[in-house]
Amino acid sequence: MAVAIGDVVGKGIPAALLMSNLQAIVRSFAQAAITPAKLCEKANEVIAANIGPGKFITFFYAVIDTALMQLDYCCAGHNPPLLLRHDGEIERLGDRGTVLGLFPEVRLPDQSVRLNAGDHLLLFTDGVSEAMNAAGEQFGEIRLIELIGRNRANSANNVLNQILSNVSDHAAGKFQDDVTLLMAVLD
Repeated sequence: MAVAIGDVVGKGIPAALLMSNLQAIVRSFAQAAITPAKLCEKANEVIAANIGPGKFITFFYAVIDTALMQLDYCCAGHNPPLLLRHDGEIERLGDRGTVLGLFPEVRLPDQSVRLNAGDHLLLFTDGVSEAMNAAGEQFGEIRLIELIGRNRANSANNVLNQILSNVSDHAAGKFQDDVTLLMAVLD
């Protein structure tokens, strides 16, 4: 199973078109024989040749092998996802790497992590961690980590609802950026 999340710089129709292009590129290149890093590198080649100046996309792409209980992934400038282990430990997955679209040729590393039954993988956009309150304080990853740690016994849907509720409360319902969350729970 593959999971992906991305965020385009900018807003409105131009940003939506860029994300739509990325989705089409991923679908055309995604196959069992290609690693996540190679997929991201190929996507970057296409995007860099067709994107305007100052535009870019952050992207995280992963393949979950449930038979081997392994996650192979590549992070291209996106917020590193959080892996909440079944025992309560929380890991940030990889570094941010290079965003897609700024440079025509980039080399991105493939990374892997072993999974266990009961692990939760949380992917999110910076609209979650960077949501600000009236005092200009960001919600931040520390709050996000503490929140998922306190709610790890809940279902994925309940955890996501708790995150959205807390981020919304923090920002008084005024989001400055897109808020996207995706959680995969491994059985």
